[in-house]
Amino acid sequence: MLLAGATAALAWTSTCALAVATPSPVAAADCADTSTAAGLDAFFQADDAAGLAGADYPHAIDLPDGRTLWYFQDAFFGTGDKLDGNRFAHNAALVQTGDCFEALDAPGGDGDSWIGSWVETDLQNWLWPLDAELGADGHLWLFLAEVQNPNGDGAARGALPVGTWVARYTYPELQLVGMEPAPDPSRSLFGYSIVSDNEWSYLYGHCYRQFDSRGVIGFDPDCSPHAYLARVPVGQFGQDLEYWTSTGWSDR
Repeated sequence: MLLAGATAALAWTSTCALAVATPSPVAAADCADTSTAAGLDAFFQADDAAGLAGADYPHAIDLPDGRTLWYFQDAFFGTGDKLDGNRFAHNAALVQTGDCFEALDAPGGDGDSWIGSWVETDLQNWLWPLDAELGADGHLWLFLAEVQNPNGDGAARGALPVGTWVARYTYPELQLVGMEPAPDPSRSLFGYSIVSDNEWSYLYGHCYRQFDSRGVIGFDPDCSPHAYLARVPVGQFGQDLEYWTSTGWSDR
């Protein structure tokens, strides 16, 4: 299956990387009182938390230099006075250093997604970030779910994951190197969660359907209880996956 936007993404990785490859802070850092759970709760509940008024599905990735990369799906920029669509993006990111945060720039500025806006059609086809980990090549590998809603309503009834992408960032600069369909580009979403030991990196798959057939908000009970497992040699995220079959590992 050719994912929506795949042609554009492949063209981007080969011809346009320099144009959008350098995320950078877009505002002065905002700081939490502390990095305790209570301090972070207060920081993110406040208006204009390092440029964000609100967002959901936070991921916090500890970086080796002590910083933390936070990224979100469905973010609003600015203050929380009115969460309208004028400054909305399907994903956004902050970098935390100590108790302070800086927003990472999107290629088109606020209002565009931090990653993948060039393959998105607002509220119809978009990318939600999954898990990320440093690879053996020294790059940060970020997996993403491509989601489509043919009704054009965004995160609402009809929205379903349709494929998996992966983006690579330099470390420690966090400069975007490229984005392409993942080695397993299916809607199984291997990369939903990643855990590594000294030998293998394990990529868990999940349906990530947030709306059931009746449009109820919440994980779809038809598939959400199930998880799947694949692996690659530790940090080799560009390699073909091996899959757990309940009796052993297989290339299918």
